[in-house]
Amino acid sequence: MIKGIFFKFVVGKESVVFEFLQLSERFFNCVRYFFTLLLICLLVGCSTYDSAVSSHPPSPKTPYPIKMSDACGLEINLAKKPDRIVIQSQWEKEFIEEIGGTGEYILFEGKGIGGADHETERRIAAELKPDLVIIMSQGYLLEGDCKNARYLLSLGIHTYVSDQSTLKKITDEMITIGNIMNHQSEASRISEQLRSTVELVEKAVAPLQRKTVYWEHNISIEFGEIKQYYALGPITLEDEMLKLAGGNNITRNDSRLNPYNIPIKPDDIIMANPSHILISGHLEKQSAGLYKKIQERPEWNNLNAVKQKQVLELPILFGSVSSLRNDLIMLVEFFHPELRGNVSLYSKQEG
Repeated sequence: MIKGIFFKFVVGKESVVFEFLQLSERFFNCVRYFFTLLLICLLVGCSTYDSAVSSHPPSPKTPYPIKMSDACGLEINLAKKPDRIVIQSQWEKEFIEEIGGTGEYILFEGKGIGGADHETERRIAAELKPDLVIIMSQGYLLEGDCKNARYLLSLGIHTYVSDQSTLKKITDEMITIGNIMNHQSEASRISEQLRSTVELVEKAVAPLQRKTVYWEHNISIEFGEIKQYYALGPITLEDEMLKLAGGNNITRNDSRLNPYNIPIKPDDIIMANPSHILISGHLEKQSAGLYKKIQERPEWNNLNAVKQKQVLELPILFGSVSSLRNDLIMLVEFFHPELRGNVSLYSKQEG
């Protein structure tokens, strides 16, 4: 448009027209080149910014000092990230590593916390001088663990007791301990994966008929014969997983015995006639050739679980922190084979 206007103004003066057109052409080339470079810079700049934001979001940091209460109702105050965290069990080690705290703990492998003389607590305080002791407790041990925590507090040691009795409580504890250790991002991711799996399982099994389950956890053998059966019972994390997966445990624990070794009579098992049987804890007896498989026990031939071949021997690492989601799915598929491979159970498994 500009070149047209000036061309009309200078008609008849060819030399002027020519020079102006030459100048005008160079001018417009420069302008076009300038705006092209500007557009490229803007596009590259925006692309780099968006890419950086989406690929590397800033990890949230714990705003120390923090104050919180544990499963015992005991309050702890942490002025900064605890550098010397003492734990005692393999479960606690796996838990901390699962939420991103690999190597950020001291595993005390001596005598367990507790006992009348509190020897271990005094050793931990004197030898390790921890910033924090973490005790992860199941429901049936909580009362004793709270007593031990109070003793550690009397020695001036920050102590946090974590309730690990159900999967939903574990998801909450992942968030809390992740906050304590300044691993909020990884802890939130792992917690959400487990929480999503639990919710999907609950929804999937809700309309289905529940199964009756005998969970054999140990046996005592004398002269090649089984003298006592021991079942896994209520108030355990595994029993809670069994219920979530759609099963009802035939074993009761009226005497408040160790819920992992509840004596049960063969007649009681036969009378309950479970539809499904789970086996765990027989590894040493199996390797020694002492264990007689359930299918080979003549008196159990008429059990529904045996007749329908609904007997499952669980993996050695069943119930470890890193496998909780897959283990829950394993139980669901065993109790309800119609859900095997159901995409709704796996849609949120990976994060």
